[in-house]
Amino acid sequence: MDYCKYHPLVPATYSCKSCQVSQCDHCIDESGHHGVERCFVCGTEVEHLGSVNCIEPFWRRLQESFRYPMNRSTLMLIVIISFLSTIVSSLPFLISLFLLMALTGVMVKYSFCCLQQTARGLLIAPDISDGFGGGVRLILLLMVVLIAMSLSVYAVGTHLGGGFAGLLSIIYIVGLPAVLINFALTEELSDALNPLSMFRLIAAIGLPYGLLLVFIMIMAASVGVISELIGNDYSIISSTLQSIVFYYYLVVTFHIMGYIIFQSQGDLGFVAREDYGDENQVRPSEEILLAKSSVLVKEGDYDEVIALYKKALVEFPNSKVFNERFFEFLYATKNVELLNKFSQKYFRFLIKSRREDLLYRSYRRVLRLIKDYMPDTAELRFSLANCCHQAGDPLSAVKLINGLHRSHPGYSGLAEAYDLMAKSLDDMPNMEDKAEKCRKLVSHFNSKLSEKKTPVADTKVQKKTTLFSLEE
Repeated sequence: MDYCKYHPLVPATYSCKSCQVSQCDHCIDESGHHGVERCFVCGTEVEHLGSVNCIEPFWRRLQESFRYPMNRSTLMLIVIISFLSTIVSSLPFLISLFLLMALTGVMVKYSFCCLQQTARGLLIAPDISDGFGGGVRLILLLMVVLIAMSLSVYAVGTHLGGGFAGLLSIIYIVGLPAVLINFALTEELSDALNPLSMFRLIAAIGLPYGLLLVFIMIMAASVGVISELIGNDYSIISSTLQSIVFYYYLVVTFHIMGYIIFQSQGDLGFVAREDYGDENQVRPSEEILLAKSSVLVKEGDYDEVIALYKKALVEFPNSKVFNERFFEFLYATKNVELLNKFSQKYFRFLIKSRREDLLYRSYRRVLRLIKDYMPDTAELRFSLANCCHQAGDPLSAVKLINGLHRSHPGYSGLAEAYDLMAKSLDDMPNMEDKAEKCRKLVSHFNSKLSEKKTPVADTKVQKKTTLFSLEE
């Protein structure tokens, strides 16, 4: 079994011949024209592996198999056919025979459709309309198959003796499911009766075929037991219930035979995917970009990853995932230059998104790589300082605000910022004097704002307040 290179525990569903790697559904680009899947790394078209690496054995999904006919239309078909079969059985012989063949033909045709579609990967019951048309012909063909098998046994017994006839009978009994499967897949009577085709199919399926035979015997025995429990009083209710049980098990059995073909697709030389009736939709471009970034990171193509994230953030500027992943990528790769530029955008994104829980932690991580990190806007410095103060880190809050009046003299929130600095200094030992100076500055800024400062006054305030700094 092949596994995805980028998800080692996930079975592979695609293969890139150019890169010589296997990928899962998540690690290919399906956004190309005409539904062509391509490799994220080299861009070439990938080869479809179907579900050969990830098919669950039929004996592990028996519960799903028994639920297969459990939908309104299929159950309605089973009940109606069973009821009508019970009613027409009381009619005159020839009329009853013809009508019973027609009704049984509907269920047999529907069961064959279940086998055919399941073999192609469609794991939901087909529409009931597929059971109408050609049912009587199918019954007659199956009768021809059984008659031909019986005649061959008789001929062998006549010419070679009873031992060989008994051996051939056992072979036919064992090979009957293979004959039915071949007939359903090819719809050719000659191919279904060909012993070589039967043995070839059994050999390709292998052990699951033996388990299928055991399961069919258990199913047949359980039908008999249930029929005994229902009773054999030949009333309409009893006969209808027995028919319902029989047809229900018939659909389940043919579904399982189809699933065994689907399960053995690798040995039988075809490719199919599991299908539950949902439309195959292309993932949103955001998900495809995320998947591509993950693949490129694992390939170590960091330059391409950076270009992809920049493109994604232009297209999805408010994406939580892209913002967080790009920050984590820059931090993990210690890209100090880009981290210094992007972190400020990321911090503003966190503030806008009200993710203060991530803001302080992300700021501290930046400081580990950039010791003298300082945002370039007064608003961001104040927001980070407030976050540090609330997180119980007064020293970081003081460092962020210290000198703010010099670098951003026109900032309207200076009073509020230095009030926060004073509170942070109160939480630090031996900083009472500096906290008092901060409060004087706060009073000064407030008074100047109330007096509607002139540009000249601003210059004087700036000269006066530059006398204070954390190092004093």
